[in-house]
Amino acid sequence: MSRLAVIILCLFAIVPDREKDTLVRSVDEFDAAVGEARPGDTITLANGIWRDADLVFDADGEEGDTITVRAETPGNVLLTGTSTLRIGGSYLKVEGLWFHRGALARGHVVAFRTNRPAHHSRFTRGAVTEYNPPNWLTQYKWVSLYGTHNRVDHSYLAGKTHDGATLVVWLENPPDHTPNHHRIDRNHFGPRPRLGKNGGETIRIGTSHRSMQDSRTVVEHNLFERTDGEHEIISNKTGRNTYRHNTFLEARGALTLRHGNGAVVTQNYFLGNGRTGTGGVRVIGEDHHVTHNYFADLRGDSSRATLSIMNGIPDSPLNRYFQVKRCLIAHNTFIGTRVTMLYGLGADSEKTLPPEDVLFVANAVRTESNTPILTTLVPPNGVRWKDNVFQGSAMGIALPEGVHWQDPDLALMPDGRWAPGPSGAGASLEYASLTAQDVGPDWFGQSWIPQAMQDSTRQLPDFSYAGYHWGEDPPPRLAPTMSVTDFGARGDDTKDDTPAFQRALTAAHAEEGPVVLGIPAGRFHLSDILFVERGAFVIQGSGSTETVLVVEKPLGTLDAPQGDHKDIGEPVQGRDPSPFMRRGGIFWTRVAGDAQAREVAVVLRGVRDSHRIYVEDASGIASQDVVRLEWSDAEAEGRRWQDLTITSADGAMLWTKEPLRADVSAASDARLTIPPRLTEIGFEHFRIAFEHVPYGGHHLEDGYNGLYLTGVRHGWVRDVQVEHADAAILVDASSQVTMEHIASTGRDGHYGVWLGDVEHVLVTDVRVTAPMLHPISVGGASRRNVFTGGQARHLQVASHTGNNLFDDLVLLGSQTESRVLDHVGTAPFVFWNIRMRHEEASAIRLPAYLGAVRGSAHIIGLTANVPVALDMGTGTYTEGVNRPGIEITSLYRYQLQQRLELQGAHE
Repeated sequence: MSRLAVIILCLFAIVPDREKDTLVRSVDEFDAAVGEARPGDTITLANGIWRDADLVFDADGEEGDTITVRAETPGNVLLTGTSTLRIGGSYLKVEGLWFHRGALARGHVVAFRTNRPAHHSRFTRGAVTEYNPPNWLTQYKWVSLYGTHNRVDHSYLAGKTHDGATLVVWLENPPDHTPNHHRIDRNHFGPRPRLGKNGGETIRIGTSHRSMQDSRTVVEHNLFERTDGEHEIISNKTGRNTYRHNTFLEARGALTLRHGNGAVVTQNYFLGNGRTGTGGVRVIGEDHHVTHNYFADLRGDSSRATLSIMNGIPDSPLNRYFQVKRCLIAHNTFIGTRVTMLYGLGADSEKTLPPEDVLFVANAVRTESNTPILTTLVPPNGVRWKDNVFQGSAMGIALPEGVHWQDPDLALMPDGRWAPGPSGAGASLEYASLTAQDVGPDWFGQSWIPQAMQDSTRQLPDFSYAGYHWGEDPPPRLAPTMSVTDFGARGDDTKDDTPAFQRALTAAHAEEGPVVLGIPAGRFHLSDILFVERGAFVIQGSGSTETVLVVEKPLGTLDAPQGDHKDIGEPVQGRDPSPFMRRGGIFWTRVAGDAQAREVAVVLRGVRDSHRIYVEDASGIASQDVVRLEWSDAEAEGRRWQDLTITSADGAMLWTKEPLRADVSAASDARLTIPPRLTEIGFEHFRIAFEHVPYGGHHLEDGYNGLYLTGVRHGWVRDVQVEHADAAILVDASSQVTMEHIASTGRDGHYGVWLGDVEHVLVTDVRVTAPMLHPISVGGASRRNVFTGGQARHLQVASHTGNNLFDDLVLLGSQTESRVLDHVGTAPFVFWNIRMRHEEASAIRLPAYLGAVRGSAHIIGLTANVPVALDMGTGTYTEGVNRPGIEITSLYRYQLQQRLELQGAHE
C-alpha cells in the first residue's frame, strides 16, 4: 500500500461519526433511538397524533453538543391520551411538542427526571393545553423541574382546570441541596380559571419544607394572561430567586413571596385593565427587593392588593408566615390602582410581628381611588420613606417625611405607559410590556400564512369567480312590484293559498320587465308545486321568521315530474329509490319546455386557466353573450360543460370573463351553444315549514323538498329557512348563484344543501342544525363551488371531477358522529380553515377520527377543540392540521380581493 493511501486511511479513522437525525414513528422506535443517541444527535418525532406515549428521554449529551428530540414540524406532533415526557441526564433538548387534551391519574406531564434528574437540559417551543382529568380534584403537575441548570422557554401552557400547580421547581433534600439555577423564560402562561382552593398556582418554586434553601431560579420575559387559578399566581417558596421583565395581564392574583428570602422582583408589568381581583406583589420574609415595577389599573384587595406586606408569626414554622425584614420597595409606578399599598396584612392574634425595616424609595403613585394610598392594619413604625411622590384621595396616615404629596408629573410614552418625570420617581423599564406575539412557541396561537400560498410550484384553484355576478356585486335589494294578496292570498287561516300563489305566478310570467312578488308576514298554506319559468323574477317574503309557508304534502303525493327511473339507482329495501332524493322542490325553477339550446361555434382550441377561445366562426357571438362550452371527456366518460361570459371578440378569438377549466379542442368535439337560462332569479326572506313527519329513509324520501333550482344563471337565495325537510335546497345545472343566510332545521333528513352539476355557486353563512345524513353535499360534476362562513355537522364530497372549496366553516361533532368528511370517489377538494367543535369533547376517544381522503386534496388549517386525525390519500397536501391561528381565514375572500385589485389596476 502506498504511503499516500495509508495517510488517507488514517485521516478517515480520526474523523468522528457524523451526527445522526433519526425519524421515529412509534414509542418503540423512539426508545431504540434514545438508546443509541450520542452527543450532537437528533431524534425526530414524525408528525401526527401520538396517543398514550410514555416518552423516556434518558441520555447524556455534552456541553455544546446537545442531544435533541424534536417534532418533525413544530406543533404537528400532538401528544394526547396519557402521554408524558420524562427527561433525565445532561445536555438534552426537547423542541416543538404539543401535549393537548390528554389526562393523567397522577404524576407529571413533563418531568425533568427519569430515574435520575436532568441537568443543563431544555424544553422549548412546546405547549401543554387542556390536559385535564374528568375529576377536577385529581392532582398532578404539568411541568416539573428537577436537577439543575434546566430551562423551560418559548412554550405555551394554558387551560388547566384541575388541582395542582402548572409548573413546579423541586429541590433535593439535604445534604444534596445545590441551588437549581433554572431558567423559565419567554413563555406564555395562558388563561387558567379559578380553582376554588389552594393548589392553583401557575408557578411554584420549592415547597415550605425546602424554603430555607436557595434555588436561584430566574423567571423572566414571561406573559401571565388571566392566570386566575388562585390568589398566588407565582408562589415563591425558596431563596434568592429573580422575577424580572414579566407581564401579568388581567391576572386575578399576585406574585407572592410566600416562603424563602432574598427574592428580586424587578422590571415587571402588572396590568389589570380594571378587572376585579387583579393584584401585584405580596411580601413575606426577609431581604426582598421590589424595584422598578409598573402597576396599573389593578382592582384586587387583601392578598390580591397591588402591594401587600404581611405580618409574621413569632418563631414561625416553615409552613406559616415569617416576619418581613429589610425589604426595599423602590422606583415603582402605581397608576389607577384601587388598594395600592396594604401594610400589616393578616394581622391577628397569631400573626403579631409587624414588618420591620421597610424602605420606600422614589415610588410614584397617581390614583383616583377613594381608598387611601396606604391602608394600615398595624402602625407603620417599621417604615422609612425617601423621595416618593404620591397623588391620590388620601395618604392614609399623617404625611411622612420622604413623601411629596403632588402630581408625580410622569411622562406619557408612545406605548401608553408612564415613565418617570423630572422628580425621578417611578419605574424605569428596559422593555415594553409583553403580548402573545412576543412569547410562547412561534407556531402556537400566532397568525401564520400557509406555505401553499407562497409555493410557486403548488397551484391552488381559483375560486374567486363563485357567486352572483362573480362575487363582484351583492344580490340586489328590490321592492315588491306585486303581492300575493292581490290574487286572494290571506294567510293566518286554514285556507289553502296555493290557487292565489299560482294566479300570482301566472300574472308574473306574463309581465314585461323585472317582477318582485311580495309575500307579507303571516302563515300561508301551500299544497302544490310552484314552478318559476321566467327570469328577472324574485319571490320575496318579509323575513324568515315573519313569512311562513306551511306545506303539508310531499312531492310524492303531487303531480310532480319524476324524471327517468333508470338514473335513480338500485332498489332500496326492495323498493324503487325515490325520484325526489336529489330532485324537485315546492319552489321549482325550470326553463320552459320548448326552449332549446342553439349552437353558435365550433371550438378549435382553448387552454385551461386562460381567458381565450379560438373558434371557426365567431360571427354568431356578441359581447356579453352567455355561452355554454361543451366537450367530450374520456375520463368522465361523457360530455362536460362550462358557462362562459364573452367579454369581447377579435376575429376568431373570443375573450371570456371566467377562466377555462380544461384544455379543449376540435378533437374533443368542443362546441359553443347558447342555452336557455333563467337569469336574475331570487328567493328571499321566508321560511318553508313542512309537516313534522318521520323521515322516510335514505333514498326512500317522500319528497319534502324546499327549493329546487335548475337552469339558473346569476341568481340568489337569501334569508331562507327550511324546516323538517328531506332536502332543504337542491341546485342543479346552474352557475353564478349566491346563497346566503340559509338554515335547515327540524327533524332528520337527507340533504341540507346539495349541489349537483353546477359551477361557481357561493354558499355563505349556511347553518344546518337538522341532523341530516348529508348537511352539505357536492355531487355530480360540480366544480369551483364555495361553502364559506357556515355551520354543519359534516360534509360530503361526491363530485366526479370538480374541485370545490370548503372554507372558514364550523363543523359540529358528537360522541356518536365525530367524522366531518364523507369523501366519495377521488375528486379533489380544498379544506381551508375548518374548525371542528365536539359537543361532548371529554367523552371523545382521542384523536377524533374525521374521515378518509380518497384522492388528492388540499387540507389547510383543520383545527378542533380536540386533537383530530384524517386518513390521507395519495397526493393529499396537508398543512396546519391541529394548528390554530391561520392568518388568511377565508381563501375565497382572499382570492376575490386579489382578483378585484388586479382587475382594478388593469382598468
